[in-house]
Amino acid sequence: MSVWVLSLSEVLFLFSGRHEEAIEIARKLKKEGLSVEFIAKTTGLTIEEIEFKAKTS
Repeated sequence: MSVWVLSLSEVLFLFSGRHEEAIEIARKLKKEGLSVEFIAKTTGLTIEEIEFKAKTS
């Protein structure tokens, strides 16, 4: 049995990369006219994150 042990910084790095990827996908989907609710459901981001990131990009 293999056990993976990651440091907190490694976990945060991995999460940060995936989170930024989800934000970029959300920006593209919003630009294409999809609803914020659909984007939140499919990316796992909150509606607030999507609306805020769309305004700041």
